[in-house]
Amino acid sequence: VVHKWFEDIEWFDGKVPTVDNLIASAPCEEGGRLGNDKLILAAQTCSSALQEESFQHLLSKPDGNVVVYREQDFVLRVEKGTSFVEVDIKEPTDIRGTIDRLVVHKDSNGNVLRAEVIDWKTDKLDGGKTVDDLVSNYAPQLASYRLAAAKLLEIDISSVTAILVLISEKIMIDITDKASCTPKTAM
Repeated sequence: VVHKWFEDIEWFDGKVPTVDNLIASAPCEEGGRLGNDKLILAAQTCSSALQEESFQHLLSKPDGNVVVYREQDFVLRVEKGTSFVEVDIKEPTDIRGTIDRLVVHKDSNGNVLRAEVIDWKTDKLDGGKTVDDLVSNYAPQLASYRLAAAKLLEIDISSVTAILVLISEKIMIDITDKASCTPKTAM
């Protein structure tokens, strides 16, 4: 449900949706599975996060020739020897995924300059979990998203950043350096 609410935002227009508006726009099936109390809590969490200046900035349209893709599906063939953080691919593998938000910066001629992969997470820091734990857990996933975005946009992976957004905690972290993807060369 929270992903859907963030997916609905092409660019932040300065208006934070009310809890009632979020609840009214929740997908019926998912909202029904959550139940009323959890749906209200999710809407409060989303609305609260969207009141944060850092979230508003992240969702605002930057100056220049910039486009956004929301819920961008991909299928990527990954060759044997590729490494996503410390996850090594042992044989050619097809990876499927959906990039929550892909912000693409272009020059005046429409050539892609760089991109930002933004991934929404609803995890809470409870039970002894730390931000570093979540970063370590999600870094391989975001590494695969960086590679997919680079391939889709025909740019070098170094031109793709990865931002992990912990909605419930109102934290966003650039984890590009931790979401590394390295093709290994044959020995």
